[in-house]
Amino acid sequence: MARVKGIFATRLSGSVGKVVFRQVGTVNVASEKPATVTNPKTKAQQEQRMYFNTVIQAYNGLKDLCDHSFENFTGKSANQAEFMRENLILAKS
Repeated sequence: MARVKGIFATRLSGSVGKVVFRQVGTVNVASEKPATVTNPKTKAQQEQRMYFNTVIQAYNGLKDLCDHSFENFTGKSANQAEFMRENLILAKS
């Protein structure tokens, strides 16, 4: 991963060849695309994706309630993470 500095490098995003540009906070970052991507399509992996998608859809539908329920956690991403952690376990049982 490289940090990109200079006048031309303001808010770069997208890819050029094998280099991907993105902004992390206020820093422009360049990284190389992986040579190969392993995306197993096994039954277990498809089940995991199904569980994850189901819990994400539930969170999106109940976002206001979830954010209120997990008040002791700071930030929305922490609320979502806690909801996901608790409910992925329940979805698999």
